Amino acid sequence: MKKQIVILAVCLLVAVALGGALWFLMGYEPEGSSSSPIPEVDESLRLNQRNISELDTLQIQNETGSYTIRYLGDSQYTIEELEKAELNVSMISSAASPAASLTATSLVTETPENLGDFGLDKPRVTFSARYTDGSEFVLELGNDAPGGNGVYGKVKGTDPVYQLSSYSFGNTFKGMLEYVNTTITEPPSGNTETLPDKISLGGVLRPETLVIERNDNTTEEEKNYSLNLYKVTAPKDRAVDSDDAVNALTSLLSITAESVAAYDPDADQLKKFGLDTPYSTADFSYQDEEENRYQVSLLVSEPDAEGYAYLMRGGVPLVYRVKTADLPWYEMTYGDFIATLQLLPHIDSISEIKVESPSKSYTFHLEGEGDEMKVTSGGQTLEDKPFRQYYQTLIGLPSEEFTEDPAPDESQALLKVTFTYRDSSKKPDYIALLPGPTRKLFLSVNGESEFYTKASYLDTILQNSEKLLAGENVDPLY
Repeated sequence: MKKQIVILAVCLLVAVALGGALWFLMGYEPEGSSSSPIPEVDESLRLNQRNISELDTLQIQNETGSYTIRYLGDSQYTIEELEKAELNVSMISSAASPAASLTATSLVTETPENLGDFGLDKPRVTFSARYTDGSEFVLELGNDAPGGNGVYGKVKGTDPVYQLSSYSFGNTFKGMLEYVNTTITEPPSGNTETLPDKISLGGVLRPETLVIERNDNTTEEEKNYSLNLYKVTAPKDRAVDSDDAVNALTSLLSITAESVAAYDPDADQLKKFGLDTPYSTADFSYQDEEENRYQVSLLVSEPDAEGYAYLMRGGVPLVYRVKTADLPWYEMTYGDFIATLQLLPHIDSISEIKVESPSKSYTFHLEGEGDEMKVTSGGQTLEDKPFRQYYQTLIGLPSEEFTEDPAPDESQALLKVTFTYRDSSKKPDYIALLPGPTRKLFLSVNGESEFYTKASYLDTILQNSEKLLAGENVDPLY
Protein backbone atom coordinates (compact mmCIF):
# COMPACT_ATOMS: atom_id res chain seq x y z
CA MET A 1 0.00 0.00 0.00
CA LYS A 2 2.81 2.37 0.92
CA LYS A 3 4.45 1.62 -2.39
CA GLN A 4 1.30 2.70 -4.26
CA ILE A 5 1.11 5.93 -2.25
CA VAL A 6 4.74 6.74 -3.09
CA ILE A 7 4.14 6.14 -6.82
CA LEU A 8 1.03 8.34 -6.71
CA ALA A 9 2.95 11.14 -5.00
CA VAL A 10 5.73 11.01 -7.59
CA CYS A 11 3.20 11.19 -10.45
CA LEU A 12 1.55 14.20 -8.80
CA LEU A 13 4.86 16.00 -8.49
CA VAL A 14 5.69 15.31 -12.17
CA ALA A 15 2.28 16.64 -13.24
CA VAL A 16 2.77 19.84 -11.22
CA ALA A 17 6.24 20.31 -12.72
CA LEU A 18 4.96 19.83 -16.27
CA GLY A 19 2.06 22.23 -15.67
CA GLY A 20 4.44 24.86 -14.31
CA ALA A 21 6.71 24.53 -17.32
CA LEU A 22 3.75 24.86 -19.67
CA TRP A 23 2.50 27.96 -17.79
CA PHE A 24 5.99 29.49 -18.06
CA LEU A 25 6.24 28.85 -21.80
CA MET A 26 2.70 30.07 -22.53
CA GLY A 27 2.85 33.45 -20.95
CA TYR A 28 4.94 33.92 -17.87
CA GLU A 29 6.95 37.12 -17.86
CA PRO A 30 9.50 37.91 -15.16
CA GLU A 31 8.73 40.95 -13.09
CA GLY A 32 9.96 44.13 -14.71
CA SER A 33 10.01 42.71 -18.25
CA SER A 34 7.47 43.01 -21.07
CA SER A 35 7.12 42.01 -24.72
CA SER A 36 7.91 44.73 -27.28
CA PRO A 37 4.59 46.34 -28.20
CA ILE A 38 3.96 47.73 -31.67
CA PRO A 39 4.68 51.44 -31.37
CA GLU A 40 1.59 53.57 -31.64
CA VAL A 41 1.40 56.08 -34.46
CA ASP A 42 1.46 59.70 -33.36
CA GLU A 43 -1.85 60.81 -34.80
CA SER A 44 -0.61 64.39 -34.97
CA LEU A 45 1.89 63.22 -37.64
CA ARG A 46 -0.64 61.24 -39.67
CA LEU A 47 -1.26 63.31 -42.78
CA ASN A 48 -3.36 60.89 -44.81
CA GLN A 49 -5.27 57.67 -44.18
CA ARG A 50 -7.39 56.28 -47.02
CA ASN A 51 -7.94 52.96 -48.74
CA ILE A 52 -6.06 52.73 -52.04
CA SER A 53 -9.25 51.46 -53.67
CA GLU A 54 -10.70 54.96 -53.16
CA LEU A 55 -8.02 56.54 -55.36
CA ASP A 56 -9.15 57.81 -58.76
CA THR A 57 -6.18 59.78 -60.12
CA LEU A 58 -2.86 61.06 -58.89
CA GLN A 59 -1.24 64.01 -60.61
CA ILE A 60 2.48 64.47 -60.09
CA GLN A 61 4.11 67.74 -61.08
CA ASN A 62 7.86 67.97 -60.68
CA GLU A 63 10.92 69.45 -62.35
CA THR A 64 10.49 67.14 -65.38
CA GLY A 65 6.86 68.12 -66.06
CA SER A 66 3.43 66.82 -65.13
CA TYR A 67 1.73 63.43 -65.55
CA THR A 68 -1.36 61.67 -64.25
CA ILE A 69 -1.50 58.21 -62.71
CA ARG A 70 -4.90 56.49 -62.78
CA TYR A 71 -5.82 53.63 -60.48
CA LEU A 72 -7.53 50.82 -62.40
CA GLY A 73 -8.37 48.59 -59.47
CA ASP A 74 -6.91 45.24 -58.41
CA SER A 75 -3.46 46.83 -57.78
CA GLN A 76 -3.19 47.98 -61.40
CA TYR A 77 -2.24 51.46 -62.59
CA THR A 78 -1.63 53.37 -65.78
CA ILE A 79 -0.19 56.75 -66.72
CA GLU A 80 -2.66 58.59 -68.89
CA GLU A 81 0.03 60.23 -71.03
CA LEU A 82 1.61 56.81 -71.73
CA GLU A 83 -1.49 54.72 -72.43
CA LYS A 84 0.19 52.69 -75.22
CA ALA A 85 3.41 51.92 -73.30
CA GLU A 86 4.22 48.95 -71.07
CA LEU A 87 4.83 50.36 -67.61
CA ASN A 88 6.60 49.26 -64.44
CA VAL A 89 3.51 48.87 -62.24
CA SER A 90 5.50 48.28 -59.03
CA MET A 91 7.22 51.66 -59.45
CA ILE A 92 3.86 53.38 -60.00
CA SER A 93 2.38 51.60 -56.98
CA SER A 94 5.26 52.87 -54.84
CA ALA A 95 4.76 56.42 -56.11
CA ALA A 96 1.02 56.26 -55.34
CA SER A 97 1.32 54.75 -51.83
CA PRO A 98 1.21 58.14 -49.98
CA ALA A 99 -2.21 58.68 -51.55
CA ALA A 100 -3.43 55.87 -49.28
CA SER A 101 -1.37 56.25 -46.13
CA LEU A 102 1.15 58.89 -45.08
CA THR A 103 2.70 59.63 -41.70
CA ALA A 104 5.38 62.28 -41.24
CA THR A 105 8.65 61.47 -39.52
CA SER A 106 8.48 64.61 -37.44
CA LEU A 107 6.95 68.07 -37.19
CA VAL A 108 9.53 70.70 -38.10
CA THR A 109 7.48 73.81 -37.34
CA GLU A 110 3.85 74.71 -36.87
CA THR A 111 4.22 78.21 -38.30
CA PRO A 112 7.16 78.64 -40.67
CA GLU A 113 8.39 82.21 -41.01
CA ASN A 114 9.84 81.64 -44.47
CA LEU A 115 8.79 78.73 -46.68
CA GLY A 116 11.88 79.38 -48.80
CA ASP A 117 13.99 77.99 -45.96
CA PHE A 118 12.47 74.59 -46.73
CA GLY A 119 12.22 74.92 -50.50
CA LEU A 120 8.43 75.11 -50.19
CA ASP A 121 7.98 78.55 -51.70
CA LYS A 122 8.55 76.83 -55.05
CA PRO A 123 7.88 73.14 -54.38
CA ARG A 124 9.94 70.59 -56.27
CA VAL A 125 6.98 68.20 -56.33
CA THR A 126 3.24 68.74 -56.07
CA PHE A 127 1.47 65.48 -55.24
CA SER A 128 -2.28 65.79 -55.96
CA ALA A 129 -4.49 62.79 -55.19
CA ARG A 130 -8.18 62.83 -56.19
CA TYR A 131 -10.52 60.20 -54.79
CA THR A 132 -13.68 58.61 -56.10
CA ASP A 133 -15.77 60.63 -53.64
CA GLY A 134 -14.47 63.89 -55.16
CA SER A 135 -12.15 64.78 -52.25
CA GLU A 136 -8.49 65.68 -52.69
CA PHE A 137 -5.20 65.41 -50.86
CA VAL A 138 -2.44 67.72 -52.09
CA LEU A 139 1.08 67.58 -50.72
CA GLU A 140 4.00 69.84 -51.60
CA LEU A 141 7.61 68.69 -51.32
CA GLY A 142 10.62 70.96 -50.99
CA ASN A 143 14.30 70.57 -50.10
CA ASP A 144 15.97 67.46 -48.77
CA ALA A 145 16.30 67.49 -44.98
CA PRO A 146 19.81 67.44 -43.45
CA GLY A 147 21.38 64.00 -43.20
CA GLY A 148 19.80 62.73 -46.42
CA ASN A 149 17.07 60.80 -44.60
CA GLY A 150 14.09 62.91 -45.47
CA VAL A 151 12.45 65.70 -47.40
CA TYR A 152 10.48 68.71 -46.23
CA GLY A 153 6.79 68.77 -47.05
CA LYS A 154 3.47 70.33 -46.20
CA VAL A 155 -0.16 69.74 -46.98
CA LYS A 156 -1.27 72.43 -49.39
CA GLY A 157 -3.40 75.11 -47.73
CA THR A 158 -1.99 74.42 -44.25
CA ASP A 159 0.94 75.94 -42.34
CA PRO A 160 2.84 73.10 -40.61
CA VAL A 161 6.08 71.87 -42.21
CA TYR A 162 6.98 68.23 -41.71
CA GLN A 163 9.94 66.01 -42.37
CA LEU A 164 8.86 63.08 -44.53
CA SER A 165 10.62 59.83 -45.40
CA SER A 166 12.54 60.06 -48.69
CA TYR A 167 11.73 56.39 -49.25
CA SER A 168 8.02 57.20 -49.53
CA PHE A 169 8.55 59.81 -52.21
CA GLY A 170 11.59 58.68 -54.22
CA ASN A 171 9.57 57.83 -57.33
CA THR A 172 7.57 61.07 -57.31
CA PHE A 173 10.71 62.96 -58.36
CA LYS A 174 11.00 60.82 -61.51
CA GLY A 175 9.91 61.86 -64.96
CA MET A 176 7.05 59.86 -66.47
CA LEU A 177 9.31 58.09 -68.98
CA GLU A 178 11.23 56.54 -66.09
CA TYR A 179 8.16 54.42 -65.32
CA VAL A 180 8.32 52.73 -68.72
CA ASN A 181 9.53 49.13 -68.85
CA THR A 182 12.98 49.14 -70.49
CA THR A 183 12.82 45.53 -71.72
CA ILE A 184 12.84 45.68 -75.52
CA THR A 185 13.02 41.97 -76.37
CA GLU A 186 13.04 38.83 -74.26
CA PRO A 187 12.65 35.09 -74.90
CA PRO A 188 9.03 33.84 -74.71
CA SER A 189 8.19 32.72 -71.16
CA GLY A 190 11.85 33.20 -70.22
CA ASN A 191 12.91 30.25 -72.41
CA THR A 192 16.56 31.08 -73.12
CA GLU A 193 16.82 28.21 -75.62
CA THR A 194 14.54 30.02 -78.09
CA LEU A 195 16.50 31.24 -81.12
CA PRO A 196 15.68 33.56 -84.02
CA ASP A 197 15.09 31.49 -87.16
CA LYS A 198 15.43 34.13 -89.90
CA ILE A 199 17.29 37.41 -89.56
CA SER A 200 17.69 40.31 -91.99
CA LEU A 201 20.29 42.95 -91.11
CA GLY A 202 20.25 46.24 -93.02
CA GLY A 203 20.53 49.99 -92.57
CA VAL A 204 22.86 52.55 -94.15
CA LEU A 205 25.78 50.77 -92.47
CA ARG A 206 25.39 47.79 -94.80
CA PRO A 207 25.57 48.19 -98.59
CA GLU A 208 23.38 45.10 -99.02
CA THR A 209 20.82 43.44 -96.79
CA LEU A 210 22.34 40.47 -95.01
CA VAL A 211 20.02 37.48 -94.61
CA ILE A 212 20.79 34.67 -92.16
CA GLU A 213 18.61 31.62 -91.60
CA ARG A 214 18.49 28.62 -89.29
CA ASN A 215 20.15 25.61 -90.88
CA ASP A 216 17.62 22.82 -91.38
CA ASN A 217 20.42 20.24 -91.67
CA THR A 218 21.75 20.74 -88.15
CA THR A 219 22.09 17.45 -86.25
CA GLU A 220 21.09 17.10 -82.59
CA GLU A 221 24.75 16.78 -81.61
CA GLU A 222 25.60 19.99 -83.47
CA LYS A 223 22.72 21.79 -81.74
CA ASN A 224 24.05 20.70 -78.35
CA TYR A 225 27.38 22.36 -79.17
CA SER A 226 25.84 25.36 -81.04
CA LEU A 227 27.47 24.23 -84.28
CA ASN A 228 26.15 24.69 -87.80
CA LEU A 229 23.07 26.49 -86.45
CA TYR A 230 22.93 29.23 -89.09
CA LYS A 231 23.83 29.93 -92.68
CA VAL A 232 24.07 33.13 -94.71
CA THR A 233 21.64 33.07 -97.64
CA ALA A 234 22.14 36.61 -99.00
CA PRO A 235 23.95 38.28 -100.61
CA LYS A 236 25.65 34.85 -101.06
CA ASP A 237 25.23 31.36 -99.66
CA ARG A 238 27.83 30.86 -96.94
CA ALA A 239 28.26 28.80 -93.79
CA VAL A 240 28.36 30.44 -90.34
CA ASP A 241 30.88 28.82 -87.99
CA SER A 242 31.77 31.53 -85.46
CA ASP A 243 30.59 31.43 -81.84
CA ASP A 244 30.66 35.24 -81.87
CA ALA A 245 28.27 35.28 -84.83
CA VAL A 246 25.86 32.82 -83.21
CA ASN A 247 25.97 34.70 -79.89
CA ALA A 248 25.25 37.97 -81.70
CA LEU A 249 22.15 36.47 -83.31
CA THR A 250 20.83 34.93 -80.09
CA SER A 251 21.29 38.27 -78.30
CA LEU A 252 18.50 39.71 -80.46
CA LEU A 253 16.05 38.13 -78.02
CA SER A 254 17.57 39.74 -74.92
CA ILE A 255 17.75 43.52 -75.33
CA THR A 256 17.27 45.98 -72.48
CA ALA A 257 17.51 49.76 -72.78
CA GLU A 258 19.38 52.10 -70.48
CA SER A 259 16.45 54.52 -70.54
CA VAL A 260 13.48 55.76 -72.58
CA ALA A 261 14.08 58.97 -74.54
CA ALA A 262 10.67 59.70 -76.09
CA TYR A 263 7.09 58.51 -76.39
CA ASP A 264 5.09 58.48 -79.63
CA PRO A 265 7.68 60.54 -81.57
CA ASP A 266 6.68 62.63 -84.58
CA ALA A 267 8.67 62.92 -87.82
CA ASP A 268 10.84 65.78 -86.53
CA GLN A 269 11.76 63.80 -83.42
CA LEU A 270 12.62 60.73 -85.47
CA LYS A 271 14.98 62.86 -87.53
CA LYS A 272 16.50 64.33 -84.38
CA PHE A 273 17.16 60.83 -83.03
CA GLY A 274 18.62 59.64 -86.35
CA LEU A 275 15.84 57.12 -86.89
CA ASP A 276 14.41 58.55 -90.11
CA THR A 277 17.26 56.81 -91.99
CA PRO A 278 18.44 54.13 -89.53
CA TYR A 279 22.13 53.35 -89.29
CA SER A 280 21.42 49.68 -88.53
CA THR A 281 18.28 47.56 -88.72
CA ALA A 282 17.33 44.04 -87.68
CA ASP A 283 14.20 42.15 -88.70
CA PHE A 284 13.83 38.66 -87.31
CA SER A 285 11.27 35.99 -86.53
CA TYR A 286 11.01 33.25 -83.90
CA GLN A 287 8.44 30.91 -82.46
CA ASP A 288 7.59 29.81 -78.93
CA GLU A 289 7.07 26.29 -77.61
CA GLU A 290 3.47 26.31 -78.84
CA GLU A 291 4.79 27.21 -82.32
CA ASN A 292 3.25 30.68 -82.25
CA ARG A 293 5.29 32.84 -84.62
CA TYR A 294 6.50 36.36 -83.80
CA GLN A 295 8.08 39.03 -85.99
CA VAL A 296 10.30 41.78 -84.59
CA SER A 297 11.66 44.87 -86.34
CA LEU A 298 14.38 47.06 -84.82
CA LEU A 299 15.69 50.44 -86.03
CA VAL A 300 18.90 51.85 -84.52
CA SER A 301 20.62 55.20 -84.97
CA GLU A 302 24.32 55.90 -85.46
CA PRO A 303 26.31 55.68 -82.20
CA ASP A 304 27.22 58.86 -80.33
CA ALA A 305 30.60 59.72 -78.81
CA GLU A 306 29.67 57.94 -75.56
CA GLY A 307 28.78 54.66 -77.25
CA TYR A 308 25.01 55.02 -77.06
CA ALA A 309 22.36 54.94 -79.79
CA TYR A 310 18.61 55.36 -80.10
CA LEU A 311 16.45 52.35 -80.90
CA MET A 312 12.82 51.77 -81.83
CA ARG A 313 10.93 48.51 -82.04
CA GLY A 314 8.21 48.24 -84.67
CA GLY A 315 4.73 48.64 -83.20
CA VAL A 316 6.04 50.15 -79.94
CA PRO A 317 5.70 53.98 -79.65
CA LEU A 318 8.94 54.43 -77.72
CA VAL A 319 12.44 55.66 -78.47
CA TYR A 320 14.93 53.82 -76.28
CA ARG A 321 18.48 54.82 -75.44
CA VAL A 322 20.72 51.76 -75.60
CA LYS A 323 24.36 50.96 -75.04
CA THR A 324 25.75 49.77 -78.38
CA ALA A 325 28.13 47.40 -76.58
CA ASP A 326 25.00 45.44 -75.60
CA LEU A 327 24.07 44.99 -79.29
CA PRO A 328 26.82 42.74 -80.71
CA TRP A 329 24.98 42.41 -84.07
CA TYR A 330 24.65 46.18 -84.43
CA GLU A 331 27.67 46.82 -86.68
CA MET A 332 28.36 43.29 -87.89
CA THR A 333 28.47 42.89 -91.66
CA TYR A 334 28.68 40.03 -94.15
CA GLY A 335 32.37 39.40 -93.45
CA ASP A 336 31.75 39.03 -89.71
CA PHE A 337 29.30 36.16 -90.19
CA ILE A 338 30.62 33.95 -92.95
CA ALA A 339 32.76 30.95 -92.06
CA THR A 340 36.52 31.41 -92.17
CA LEU A 341 37.17 27.77 -93.09
CA GLN A 342 34.95 27.45 -96.12
CA LEU A 343 36.35 24.30 -97.76
CA LEU A 344 36.79 21.20 -95.59
CA PRO A 345 36.61 18.09 -97.79
CA HIS A 346 36.96 14.82 -95.87
CA ILE A 347 40.14 13.03 -96.82
CA ASP A 348 38.32 9.72 -97.45
CA SER A 349 36.19 11.40 -100.15
CA ILE A 350 39.16 12.55 -102.26
CA SER A 351 40.68 10.62 -105.18
CA GLU A 352 43.28 13.18 -106.29
CA ILE A 353 44.94 16.37 -105.04
CA LYS A 354 46.89 18.63 -107.37
CA VAL A 355 49.14 21.33 -105.90
CA GLU A 356 50.37 23.81 -108.53
CA SER A 357 52.67 26.81 -108.45
CA PRO A 358 54.12 28.80 -111.39
CA SER A 359 57.34 26.79 -111.14
CA LYS A 360 56.27 23.31 -110.05
CA SER A 361 53.28 21.04 -109.52
CA TYR A 362 52.59 17.98 -107.38
CA THR A 363 49.88 15.34 -107.86
CA PHE A 364 48.75 12.94 -105.14
CA HIS A 365 46.51 9.91 -105.72
CA LEU A 366 44.43 8.52 -102.84
CA GLU A 367 42.91 5.04 -102.60
CA GLY A 368 41.18 3.25 -99.73
CA GLU A 369 39.88 4.71 -96.49
CA GLY A 370 40.98 5.14 -92.90
CA ASP A 371 43.95 2.96 -91.93
CA GLU A 372 43.76 1.25 -95.34
CA MET A 373 44.35 4.47 -97.28
CA LYS A 374 47.22 4.44 -99.76
CA VAL A 375 48.69 7.67 -101.15
CA THR A 376 51.10 7.80 -104.11
CA SER A 377 52.82 10.55 -106.04
CA GLY A 378 54.82 9.93 -109.21
CA GLY A 379 54.87 6.21 -108.44
CA GLN A 380 56.16 6.82 -104.90
CA THR A 381 54.10 5.56 -101.94
CA LEU A 382 53.91 8.12 -99.13
CA GLU A 383 53.73 7.48 -95.42
CA ASP A 384 50.26 7.93 -93.99
CA LYS A 385 50.92 10.17 -90.96
CA PRO A 386 53.07 12.83 -92.71
CA PHE A 387 50.61 12.97 -95.60
CA ARG A 388 47.65 13.54 -93.27
CA GLN A 389 49.58 16.36 -91.58
CA TYR A 390 50.29 17.80 -95.02
CA TYR A 391 46.60 17.48 -95.94
CA GLN A 392 45.66 19.52 -92.86
CA THR A 393 47.89 22.38 -94.04
CA LEU A 394 46.11 22.38 -97.41
CA ILE A 395 42.56 22.56 -96.04
CA GLY A 396 43.60 24.66 -93.04
CA LEU A 397 44.46 27.83 -94.96
CA PRO A 398 42.59 30.40 -92.80
CA SER A 399 40.44 33.26 -94.05
CA GLU A 400 41.97 35.85 -91.75
CA GLU A 401 40.65 39.20 -92.94
CA PHE A 402 37.52 39.93 -94.91
CA THR A 403 38.04 42.26 -97.86
CA GLU A 404 35.96 43.85 -100.57
CA ASP A 405 39.07 44.78 -102.57
CA PRO A 406 39.13 43.36 -106.11
CA ALA A 407 41.43 40.37 -106.48
CA PRO A 408 43.72 39.85 -109.49
CA ASP A 409 42.84 37.36 -112.20
CA GLU A 410 43.37 33.74 -111.19
CA SER A 411 45.81 33.30 -114.07
CA GLN A 412 48.26 35.04 -111.68
CA ALA A 413 47.77 32.42 -108.95
CA LEU A 414 50.88 31.75 -106.84
CA LEU A 415 49.35 28.47 -105.64
CA LYS A 416 46.34 26.40 -106.66
CA VAL A 417 45.16 23.29 -104.79
CA THR A 418 42.49 21.22 -106.56
CA PHE A 419 40.52 18.46 -104.81
CA THR A 420 38.97 15.83 -107.08
CA TYR A 421 36.30 13.65 -105.50
CA ARG A 422 35.80 9.92 -105.79
CA ASP A 423 32.18 10.68 -106.52
CA SER A 424 32.50 11.62 -110.18
CA SER A 425 29.16 13.46 -110.09
CA LYS A 426 30.65 16.00 -107.70
CA LYS A 427 32.50 18.93 -109.23
CA PRO A 428 36.13 19.42 -108.05
CA ASP A 429 36.81 22.18 -105.49
CA TYR A 430 39.89 24.36 -105.45
CA ILE A 431 41.74 26.90 -103.34
CA ALA A 432 44.05 29.52 -104.84
CA LEU A 433 46.45 32.08 -103.39
CA LEU A 434 46.63 35.30 -105.41
CA PRO A 435 48.95 38.32 -105.12
CA GLY A 436 47.82 40.82 -102.49
CA PRO A 437 49.14 43.77 -100.48
CA THR A 438 52.28 43.56 -98.36
CA ARG A 439 52.49 40.29 -96.38
CA LYS A 440 49.01 39.28 -97.52
CA LEU A 441 47.57 37.12 -100.26
CA PHE A 442 44.02 36.83 -101.53
CA LEU A 443 42.51 33.47 -100.60
CA SER A 444 40.22 32.34 -103.41
CA VAL A 445 37.78 29.47 -102.85
CA ASN A 446 36.23 28.21 -106.07
CA GLY A 447 36.73 31.61 -107.66
CA GLU A 448 35.43 33.70 -104.72
CA SER A 449 38.13 35.96 -103.25
CA GLU A 450 36.65 37.44 -100.07
CA PHE A 451 39.50 37.11 -97.59
CA TYR A 452 43.18 37.81 -97.12
CA THR A 453 45.52 35.26 -95.63
CA LYS A 454 49.18 35.49 -94.58
CA ALA A 455 51.74 35.41 -97.40
CA SER A 456 53.99 33.18 -95.30
CA TYR A 457 51.58 30.27 -95.72
CA LEU A 458 52.54 30.00 -99.39
CA ASP A 459 56.18 29.21 -98.58
CA THR A 460 55.16 26.74 -95.87
CA ILE A 461 52.98 24.69 -98.27
CA LEU A 462 55.59 24.68 -101.07
CA GLN A 463 58.35 23.63 -98.66
CA ASN A 464 56.09 20.95 -97.13
CA SER A 465 55.43 19.52 -100.60
CA GLU A 466 59.16 18.93 -101.05
CA LYS A 467 59.61 17.62 -97.49
CA LEU A 468 56.76 15.15 -97.93
CA LEU A 469 58.31 13.65 -101.07
CA ALA A 470 61.70 13.52 -99.34
CA GLY A 471 60.24 11.53 -96.42
CA GLU A 472 60.74 14.39 -93.95
CA ASN A 473 58.31 15.76 -91.35
CA VAL A 474 56.12 18.60 -92.57
CA ASP A 475 55.68 21.89 -90.70
CA PRO A 476 52.36 23.18 -89.37
CA LEU A 477 50.93 26.31 -90.95
CA TYR A 478 50.79 28.21 -87.65
